[in-house]
Amino acid sequence: MTIYCQLSFGKKKTGFPPIFTNIIKKKMASATPSKKPVICLVIGMAGSGKTTLMQRLSMHVNENKIPSYFINLDPAVHTLHYEPHIDIRDTVKYKNVMKEFQLGPNGAILTSLNLFSTKFDQVLNILEKRSDSLDYIFIDTPGQIEVFIKFYYYYYYKNIK
Repeated sequence: MTIYCQLSFGKKKTGFPPIFTNIIKKKMASATPSKKPVICLVIGMAGSGKTTLMQRLSMHVNENKIPSYFINLDPAVHTLHYEPHIDIRDTVKYKNVMKEFQLGPNGAILTSLNLFSTKFDQVLNILEKRSDSLDYIFIDTPGQIEVFIKFYYYYYYKNIK
């Protein structure tokens, strides 16, 4: 088994640390087959190559006939070179959000994710129905996903107290 991973820090690219590669190999070798798919959430800074990685993963799973499901959560992406099964852009129109709420790019992404979050139950139901037939679920996120997560983390804990 070969594991390829590349971390990007600005323009400098480094390989995945060998110690982690060995841990991953051991875990995968000792893992018992499961009915539930592996979920791969692709997170990184804007322009770091998340969508390019998704395109390459899509090519790989299609060529090898690996049952997988692809989700795009980036409302501002112009072009996808892979075909997602679920695409936030089908539900939320990023440019319309910018105009309607008079927001800049980052605010529009956060608001688009907020609007799409009302559909998460539907997405989870779809994934649950298909989970027995899938090996992987790949989720592409916008570079600003950490803002969305921090916002909800703060909101959740503020309202609990």
